[in-house]
Amino acid sequence: MKNFVPCVEVAIWANDNDALIPELWAMEALRTLSSNMVMGQLVHRDFSDRVQNFGDVVNTSRPNDFSGKRKTDDDNITVQDAVSPNIPVPLDQHIHVSFKIKDGELSKALPDLIERYLEPAARECAEKVDQILVGQVARLLIEGSVGVGGVRLMTKSNASDYVLSANTQLDLNRAPKAGRSLVLGPRAQQAALGADLFVSSEKRGDQGTALRTASLGSVYGLDAYMDQNTPYRAQGDSDVVAGTVDTAAVEGATTVNTDLVHADVTDNEYFDIAGKVYRATSADDGGGDADLTLDRGLEADVAATDPIYRYDAAEVKAAGGQSAGYAKEIDIDTHAANKNLTVGAIVTFGTGASSHSYTVIAASATSTTETQVLLDRPLDSSIAANDAVFIYPAGGVNMAFTRDAVALVSRPLALVPSQAGASSFVASYEGLSMRVTMQYDATAQGMIVTFDLLCGVAVLDERLAVILWS
Repeated sequence: MKNFVPCVEVAIWANDNDALIPELWAMEALRTLSSNMVMGQLVHRDFSDRVQNFGDVVNTSRPNDFSGKRKTDDDNITVQDAVSPNIPVPLDQHIHVSFKIKDGELSKALPDLIERYLEPAARECAEKVDQILVGQVARLLIEGSVGVGGVRLMTKSNASDYVLSANTQLDLNRAPKAGRSLVLGPRAQQAALGADLFVSSEKRGDQGTALRTASLGSVYGLDAYMDQNTPYRAQGDSDVVAGTVDTAAVEGATTVNTDLVHADVTDNEYFDIAGKVYRATSADDGGGDADLTLDRGLEADVAATDPIYRYDAAEVKAAGGQSAGYAKEIDIDTHAANKNLTVGAIVTFGTGASSHSYTVIAASATSTTETQVLLDRPLDSSIAANDAVFIYPAGGVNMAFTRDAVALVSRPLALVPSQAGASSFVASYEGLSMRVTMQYDATAQGMIVTFDLLCGVAVLDERLAVILWS
């Protein structure tokens, strides 16, 4: 009989089991998520540890306005109701990143796996939250927030004036002085940094500490930040036709004569007139030229030969209609060849009071004239096949606001039952919640890891936000 050799237990992997503990991944992911968000740290955050599901509706609120009264010794005080109107917020933003770690990769220690997989995944989740939040500028534009500056006109010579105008508008809107923020895109930041007020520490009063920490600092009472996810679309990427104003028109006028071809104009398209954005509700034929009726009065006088740009409408793809609440990609076609929609573009469905505007947070060209887009939120109302899609003028859309202008509502997701063969953990911190789920795929011989979070976004008070064009 052959000699019996006892079996010796040998460690298969060079690391310990910490590399596969979802608690550690969830807590580390939440730290990465928090440190990579800009807007998520600045808006109103409504968090509860109550487990909820996609589509559930929660109620957040905003304080009602009070009115100061006057009294004399002979009358009683006027008692006002302390009301905080409820604002329903559907939890319709289920953000996730999933990936597979093959068996060979599992030999790495936890720090290596974190660097290679966890940090990029958590950063992507943070970027999507930021894109969703800054994407609310599209909704604010429709809901009445005032715009300052001009489309593609922000430079180092006027950046300070733009910011001052935004802060003044917040004053006029009776926004609280404390806690005001200014979020700029990279190009607007470049213009701002070129403005003397932004780089002179003796004028700003922070002795240069903001510059040493790579922040824009505080200007005119606004704490300034750069968020690379701020909506922006290059003029060269747009399906746009340039023209000029034919006849001078004064501030407040609602009609403008142009040299644009009347037959090409679609009602309710967007126009950039001398750097300001308008929609033309209709167009008359002025001898072949388009005489536009605008959705509001001109913000300033325009002169004959002032520039005007018409942004050609696209369409929802045939058989591409979707109902309200639809949260996935939408097919948009019939735009000019190679003028596909890009991340940061703003699109509008509907007209008049039925208009709803959205920011594109992901885009994929399926042909030279067709793009699949993911919007900043699910559809507010249904869209039909071949519906017009109105494209907002190119440029940057930045925002000055207070914390209570926009809310980020977050709730934890349910743990995956262990009997399903998965391990999961939910980490929560400062109004955010992240779930990590791990499950071994025997067929592919690797560990599937999913990071996901559940949230909803709401505009609480459009008066507390001002849009800065750039």
